[in-house]
Amino acid sequence: MFNKSDSAMLKFNKNHIPNYLTVFRLLLIPLYVWAFIAWNRLILAAGIFLLAGLTDILDGYLARKNNWVTDIGKLLDPLADKAMQLAVLTCLAFARILPFWLAISLLLKDSIMVTFASLLMKRKNIYVQANWYGKLATAVTYGVFIWAMVDDTPNKAVLTALCLLVLALMLFSITMYGLHAKDDIKTLNTKKEKLL
Repeated sequence: MFNKSDSAMLKFNKNHIPNYLTVFRLLLIPLYVWAFIAWNRLILAAGIFLLAGLTDILDGYLARKNNWVTDIGKLLDPLADKAMQLAVLTCLAFARILPFWLAISLLLKDSIMVTFASLLMKRKNIYVQANWYGKLATAVTYGVFIWAMVDDTPNKAVLTALCLLVLALMLFSITMYGLHAKDDIKTLNTKKEKLL
């Protein structure tokens, strides 16, 4: 499934810098949980979460600009994103900072996306790529998470409106991903028919 270059990721290679950043982002997850639960330092937790978001932007930028995209990176990057979001959602929901319905909705959406992407990769060899609508949904979600952690007494009406916005963007992004995947499958089937 992976290229030979992927298996050599432990040997330092500048082409794998985006993957190193992704692994670093994964290592930030337990640190975030520790800061949130053990220390009860929401500002510190928000800072760790923001750092994770910045590494996500940086590794994507470096991979695209320098053509450092690898198969393992395509798998690790969304895995790190979903794992961090899961940790943040769980902490915020159980601390009653964000509503449980938002946490459940986002977790359900991520489960569907991961399952769907895995099936496409295994059966059709199609990789689900990040698009502007997914990035927009993620950026707004991250913004709401950070605001909820930093503001000790968030306005309930504003918080509810932002949560509904996140939900709407989530539904929009998953619909668009589904439509693009449908087009990719159609294109792949057309190519196969031409080869027959």
